[in-house]
Amino acid sequence: MPVTLYQNYPNPFNPRTTFYFYLPETTRVILEISDVSGRRVSRVLDGWRGQGHHAEPWDGCNAVGDPLPAGIYCYRLTTWMGKRERKIVIVR
Repeated sequence: MPVTLYQNYPNPFNPRTTFYFYLPETTRVILEISDVSGRRVSRVLDGWRGQGHHAEPWDGCNAVGDPLPAGIYCYRLTTWMGKRERKIVIVR
């Protein structure tokens, strides 16, 4: 099974959600949130994770801890094996 990024749950969400992904082997993982213009607004994860299924919670805040406004965002999972991306909706 390749690197898989599942849809976050719940989606839409307020104030918290969880990202789910699968890794076929141990690797460094970066999980970032971007606005619709592609500007990174938060980094949820930057670290090593082992093979298997993972869940990373997120509080809907930007890099300095302020809640992001309602809207559509993208979340991207990056590993040496490639990138996966999905959309997320914040409702306030």
